[in-house]
Amino acid sequence: FCFRSAAVVSPASWLIAYSKNIGYQNQFYHIPPAVSADVSTTSYQRNILWVGEIKESKGLESILGPMVDATKKWDWSVTILGDGPDRTRLQAQYPDAKFMGHVDPSPFYQRSSILVVSSIQPETGPLVLLEGMAAGLCVIGKQVGGVKEIIADQQDGLLYDSIESFER
Repeated sequence: FCFRSAAVVSPASWLIAYSKNIGYQNQFYHIPPAVSADVSTTSYQRNILWVGEIKESKGLESILGPMVDATKKWDWSVTILGDGPDRTRLQAQYPDAKFMGHVDPSPFYQRSSILVVSSIQPETGPLVLLEGMAAGLCVIGKQVGGVKEIIADQQDGLLYDSIESFER
């Protein structure tokens, strides 16, 4: 009832399409998300970065094993920023990954080479993805929600749709 005549602004066109598909007849406006371009460029150290709340919907558990395996093989490191209900268990299960807790990600953007966004639920436009791109990191994202609107696959990042394609 409250939204019947409201104009709706969304940073994700998938959310607008979904709303129209389920019957909303509002006036919709798409305004893509953005971050400050005043960011230092990374020094491209051999580090894969993941930033977010450590919980099931963020998908970290599904990709952490392959990331740790790859970094061992190629002499890289994995850094996990954030906290959440799954942190203690994943930190014990993957002692080779560096769990840093909830900290400012800026210094980590400035020294990592790859940023992975693994959310399994659609997000409108993950700012962490935009921040990583602004810092010059190679971004890898799960092909869901706004992630697939921000990353042009094989142009400014890589998209994956399964654990097998992530591993490739």
